[in-house]
Amino acid sequence: GQMWHHALGTALGASHLANLTGCRMTSERAFTAGLVHDIGKLILNRPLREHLEQLPVDGSMEELLAAETAILGFNHAEAGARLGEEWNFPAYLVETIARHHHGWQEAEEVALVKAVAAANLVTSHVGLGGGSGDLDSDDLRIACEAMGYSADDLETLAGKLPGDLGSLLSVLGESR
Repeated sequence: GQMWHHALGTALGASHLANLTGCRMTSERAFTAGLVHDIGKLILNRPLREHLEQLPVDGSMEELLAAETAILGFNHAEAGARLGEEWNFPAYLVETIARHHHGWQEAEEVALVKAVAAANLVTSHVGLGGGSGDLDSDDLRIACEAMGYSADDLETLAGKLPGDLGSLLSVLGESR
């Protein structure tokens, strides 16, 4: 359930950030990309299950990615991108899955990847981490300002995300 809530929160957050930018990226594309950004975690769950105790519980995303790579030789973003290619996902989804932690600067769809990367961080910040430690406010601000989002943008998103997620879960017949 935690991963599902993180995926939905990231989707909602990316859609919100897409609306702020006014660029050619649509909020629907951003929502979809946010929803599938961590699809690699789903396929890594089985091979990592016996090694979960080796993964950092309260560590940073950097520590989690490094641990995945040490155990498997690749991380969830790389696995998810490969799965997206195999399933013939559109290129913008594959790129977003691959670059949502690193390399957004070189992305062809840079605005989309930045929206998903920032939404992923904000979603973790509000306690919907999906496996990574929550970010403190300073780390969140620094990371997202590097992507071109203001502190006000982030505060607005962080404030509305829990309620928006609760509303979406209610529509889906679920509770938090």
